[in-house]
Amino acid sequence: MISRWVGFGWWLGFLVAGLAQAETVRVSEGSLLKLVEESTPSVARIHAALLDARSQRDSYDEKFSPSFFAGGQIAETRERALISFAPVFSPTRNAQIGVQKSLPYGVDMTASVVMDQRTAGSLNLTNGTSLTGALDLSIDLWKDLLGYTTRAKRRELEARAEKSELEEQINRKAFNISVRQLYWALVANEESRKISLRLLETAEIQAKDAKKRLRNSIADKGEVARYESQVAQRRAQLTRLDYEKDEIVKQLMILLPGLATHELELLPYDLQATVAEVLLCTAQINTAADAPLQYTLYDQIIEKIEAEKNAQMASHARYDDIDVHFKTRLKTTGVDNDADSNLGGAWNDISGNNRFGYEVGLELRIPLDGKKSDTSKLRTLRDQLRSDAEAKELKTRVESTHRQIGRSIQYLTQVVSLLKENSAKLRIRLKDMEQKYAQARVSVTELVAEQDALLGSELNVVQTQLEALNALFAYLTVFTETPCSFNQR
Repeated sequence: MISRWVGFGWWLGFLVAGLAQAETVRVSEGSLLKLVEESTPSVARIHAALLDARSQRDSYDEKFSPSFFAGGQIAETRERALISFAPVFSPTRNAQIGVQKSLPYGVDMTASVVMDQRTAGSLNLTNGTSLTGALDLSIDLWKDLLGYTTRAKRRELEARAEKSELEEQINRKAFNISVRQLYWALVANEESRKISLRLLETAEIQAKDAKKRLRNSIADKGEVARYESQVAQRRAQLTRLDYEKDEIVKQLMILLPGLATHELELLPYDLQATVAEVLLCTAQINTAADAPLQYTLYDQIIEKIEAEKNAQMASHARYDDIDVHFKTRLKTTGVDNDADSNLGGAWNDISGNNRFGYEVGLELRIPLDGKKSDTSKLRTLRDQLRSDAEAKELKTRVESTHRQIGRSIQYLTQVVSLLKENSAKLRIRLKDMEQKYAQARVSVTELVAEQDALLGSELNVVQTQLEALNALFAYLTVFTETPCSFNQR
């Protein structure tokens, strides 16, 4: 039993120590954005997508890198000749070295040197040596003539890699904006808490005063209950805001794991200055009637999609064509079959005599059914539909974002202005209601209703400001290069 208590005490102490180690970090928008530059999972995934596109392009380029090859073998046998004039060579030795290179113009080249050395007792041949130097060429005469298909595929992969680079810039900007959105959600939560706390304090004072008047038989139990109900409602509102703050912080920690072991507090912020920046940025956005393509990267992405599609169409155009290759081999062979034959003798035979030879030929392949033609048509249709859909989607996103979100921000800004005016009027009315209540001219229910109306209006101001801010952030995820101060943070 004692050991159980000791174990429980150890775990309790561990938990307390863990909680004590949760350091409080005071954050600002700028400090959070600095954390983005660290190695976060989201940023790593964004960069991995770019590396994937680059690796596809570079893997294709590997086909055109020269490669060295070498090999050799020794063989020996004690078998008899099948017929008397067919010699059995044993032992035999051969080796080869060479370089192979493919060009992006439908040409494959191989340069090689082959040494062969063999012995045949029936021929009184000991270490007969031959040395051959050869250059092999294979030239595509139709499907990939002058690299038509090869270079089309390379253009496709290059366009895809360049598109991924642009997408990485957009995704990084979108990630930064996600962090900023959560920060300003925390600010809105803090502003809502300030409003709710202020009204809770008022409600508590009113409830305390009502209880005092009840003791003096000036107020009844119903009035006290109504004020206490208001206190409970205000506390519930604060608890709800605490929950919402925890949810925002949790999302922020998912994006920035470096914050996971810390408690977060907000550094002082200048809300009015930010609101002014938002208004200036919104005004600038609304001055452009058409989507300002100079402030977005999506128009460049659309160009890369078009380039990628054109390259794909070129590649598919000859997929089902005939395949014709011209092949040639240029070679020179030296032989030494003297009694003391060796590699040097074979080399002397080459250098001292004309041992040049060549081979030429054509290789033709013709599809005999329509399957490759069907495949070509399907691939062409697939890539065309996919590219056109992606380009159209991006064009629509750019145009609708400028037209709709710019207008939405303007509407929300007007709503904020009207709500502030409403709150100002409600404060005047509430002050008047408090005077009337003190004179017993209105009921406690009417007074509390006015207080609730003011609370709702002030909270609506905060939430609408946040909505306007989020609408602007949505705009900036598309028009990432918008030159306003709010976007340069």
